[in-house]
Amino acid sequence: SRYRFPFPDGSFDVAIVASVFTHLLTPDLDNYLRELARVLAPGGRAAASFYLLNETTRGHIAAGRSAFQFTKPIGDAMVNDADRPSWAVAHDEDRVRASLAANRLEILKWYPGRWAAEGIQVQDLIIVVTAQS
Repeated sequence: SRYRFPFPDGSFDVAIVASVFTHLLTPDLDNYLRELARVLAPGGRAAASFYLLNETTRGHIAAGRSAFQFTKPIGDAMVNDADRPSWAVAHDEDRVRASLAANRLEILKWYPGRWAAEGIQVQDLIIVVTAQS
């Protein structure tokens, strides 16, 4: 939650954050989003994967269609296995949207994953752009 990426501000035009946020609890997620925003240049873009909880994905979990159960809360996050919390971590979609906005990361596109509806481990993908200075 305090890790600083070893790169100067505005170092990257593009970043890929694949299967990272799906293993981070909320304090770490928030820090990594701050750091991502810091190292992206103005107008820089990032693709990041998540397990996002919303009415639809929660419904799939309740119906037993999901690849994960995400029924065990740890802070603001939900985990599949309390004994191995970082194995699979889901975050509330509205909270992730708020954290992105707080870090001036605008969502360009959101591609829902197939993890909840189809029970396969295809994560949600969000494409963001940093605010222009």
